[in-house]
Amino acid sequence: MTAHAAAGTFDFATGLKLVQRRGELMDEACAVTSGAMAAMIGADENAVRGLAADADVDIANINAPGQIVISGERAKVEAAIGMAKEHGIRRATLLNVAGAYHSRLMETAYRKLGEALVGLSIETPRFAVVSNVTGREVKTADEIRRTLQDQVVGTVRWLDCVERLAALGCDFFIELGPGGVLAGLLQRTRKGADVISVSDAESVRKCAERVHG
Repeated sequence: MTAHAAAGTFDFATGLKLVQRRGELMDEACAVTSGAMAAMIGADENAVRGLAADADVDIANINAPGQIVISGERAKVEAAIGMAKEHGIRRATLLNVAGAYHSRLMETAYRKLGEALVGLSIETPRFAVVSNVTGREVKTADEIRRTLQDQVVGTVRWLDCVERLAALGCDFFIELGPGGVLAGLLQRTRKGADVISVSDAESVRKCAERVHG
């Protein structure tokens, strides 16, 4: 939603309201389910998909080569962790999260967010916005509504987003916000990628110098 607000798909205030509403709906879904998420480290996508099918959980995030997150009912996620090595996965770690985001356990949030998006006024983005559900650009109002809704239960395809941005000619990336997790995932996906993490005054200064230089 941040990218859409920046691209003029909707204004900043509308973006804030949507983020708030989505957060409220996901919190409601967490309260009535017992969900969990786990990171699968050191395995290809096919291996993790096989594990997810056997354990009856969902693929929540494809973050980088060798880093995929599963999501679902807590007991099933814990069972999947125990089965990970049988599927050739080097390490499986339970994540400290409030629920099973990007999984079928968010179905109620998915439906209610769809209702909130129906009347949303949407403009054509001023620049390319790559959906993390599809890993491709979204342009039409229908595409944008559908992908914003699908984010709640669908897989976050961060790896595909990075590859698509590179294919579009992006050669300098800026991570906004505390920490450097996304920069690290970018480096794992595109080794040697030029990326800056901006989280304080000094990093803002360095980034501004780089952009204007």
